[in-house]
Amino acid sequence: MICKLCGNPNIDKPESHIISKFFFEWLKSTSQTGFIREPKYPNKRLQDGLKVEFLCSNCEKVLSKWEKSFSEKIFKPLSNSNATFSFECDDEHIMKFVISIVWRALEYNYGMNLISDMTEEEQNDIQKALETWKNYLLDNLQEIRKKHVYIIPVKQFLGNGGPVRITYNRSVGIDFKVFDDQYWVVKVPNMIIIGEVIGEPDSNMKKYQIYK
Repeated sequence: MICKLCGNPNIDKPESHIISKFFFEWLKSTSQTGFIREPKYPNKRLQDGLKVEFLCSNCEKVLSKWEKSFSEKIFKPLSNSNATFSFECDDEHIMKFVISIVWRALEYNYGMNLISDMTEEEQNDIQKALETWKNYLLDNLQEIRKKHVYIIPVKQFLGNGGPVRITYNRSVGIDFKVFDDQYWVVKVPNMIIIGEVIGEPDSNMKKYQIYK
């Protein structure tokens, strides 16, 4: 198999998480049962998230550094606090991690033909987004132009100062063609991670944007 990121032969064939492992570890560690649930089959208990042959071991090591940085600087503080939380949004490791998540999710779903009813223009936009994000991850681009990425804290976005249903805080999922057909969305515990795929940037999203 060929590594989806660097294009080199994936000789050792490790299995990669499409959505990072630390999200699922947090769900298990904070669950009363020690298991996680499949959204489509809530009665089925799982030990881990989706893993497939996707990246070579070298690319896995690179991504793991970004994952560690994101987990320690953003995910853990946000998940463990009800107070106002802020971080440096021009942190390159944070930017790389967020782009890696939306790239992995879109690359997997598009490659597996899990996204349907697309126009030719939408397919072209998806391919451009994938290429832009991949080149940035490989350091072939210094900036990502209009393919912006965002982090939205669930409590801020859905709570409006009131309680948020636990399913929003503890859910993991992937969606496409939401928010006015502009974005690719990855839902992880306590936050929504968004990559811009189709259309022009929305000025209302500016406050959630991650940039270098």
